[in-house]
Amino acid sequence: MAAPGPLGWLFGEDTATRFGFRYRQLLASVPPGAFYASDGQVLPFKGSIPHDLQIVVGTPSATFNVYVNDIYTTVVTSDADGVANLTIKLVNGRNDIKLVNPNE
Repeated sequence: MAAPGPLGWLFGEDTATRFGFRYRQLLASVPPGAFYASDGQVLPFKGSIPHDLQIVVGTPSATFNVYVNDIYTTVVTSDADGVANLTIKLVNGRNDIKLVNPNE
């Protein structure tokens, strides 16, 4: 008999195998590339842990209002390369994140 997989000891071998398969399916659905387009996908690890996101905005040193699910959350300023580094908590399920330049 084969040794249990990495999560077999916790969930039982059948559940761990199904979990691993579903995780690989989710990862395969994420578009490849160093950054995401405006409709990118992020797989939250846990809802209670803040996520560090790098969002390419293309405008250096600009300030953006951040909305999560159409609710104002915070303000972020892009760096000299036009990348906004955002640390934010995501809830379970779908999260729509919008960066809005108040000057445009």
